[in-house]
Amino acid sequence: MSTINQQVLKEDEKTYKVNQHLPTGFCFYVVCADKSIKYEPVIFRASNEEEQKQVIPKMIKKLKNIGFELSKKCQQHKDISLMKITDEQRFYHNTCNICHICDGEIDNEKKVMDHCHLTGQY
Repeated sequence: MSTINQQVLKEDEKTYKVNQHLPTGFCFYVVCADKSIKYEPVIFRASNEEEQKQVIPKMIKKLKNIGFELSKKCQQHKDISLMKITDEQRFYHNTCNICHICDGEIDNEKKVMDHCHLTGQY
């Protein structure tokens, strides 16, 4: 199975491709800040030219599937009424008027409860 295809030169082009690399496989590993979410490494290696044509579409499909799974997990803690927050954290949020990210003044009308959508932690 060849992984490099020779390109045909065209007379009217000033720049041309000498070769085209065709991927024969892929590997990726998803790492999440939430240690309870774990994925095994994803490894694929084409064993023939027909599979080689599907390397990139197969990788994109696997990445999208994991993305959809993570997106669903993020939705489970979207509702702030279910947020995991201590009384001390709630007091700090209610009384704080300086943003912990930019040190700018907080408009109480636009104040948000920044929290992790994976764990529900404030």
